[in-house]
Amino acid sequence: MTSAWNGWSVQEARGGERRTRWLGVTLVMVFWLFGRLSFAQTLAPPGPPSYQMLRFEEDYSYLRDPDLRGDLWDPLKFVALNDVATWYLSLGGEARERYEYFHNANWGGEPQDGNGYVLQRFMVHADLHLGEQVRFFVQLKI
Repeated sequence: MTSAWNGWSVQEARGGERRTRWLGVTLVMVFWLFGRLSFAQTLAPPGPPSYQMLRFEEDYSYLRDPDLRGDLWDPLKFVALNDVATWYLSLGGEARERYEYFHNANWGGEPQDGNGYVLQRFMVHADLHLGEQVRFFVQLKI
């Protein structure tokens, strides 16, 4: 049973209302999601910089502000040497360990060793900043 309404059948008119309703719901959801994303981006506190592959590229001068210190190692990353904290020392270290074991070395042609071994490398570094222009960096492998 179809009846004409402004040249459209009742079924066609209802389909248009559904599409309009879905379009409205979709637009509301999109604007709500974008609003939430931008809100989250503006309120997120800045995090500490990531560790660098080359330790001399790291900069811990942001730790001059005591409110930004939250890590266990921050007292070693920034040691103020004067009252205004323009001279500071950063200390750090790294330990790398790896276990090696070869199963059927040389395709089993030699006597097989049932034991593996541990490779270790320890590195310590000190980074002395004397103002903005003078810097000394030392890194030792042990």
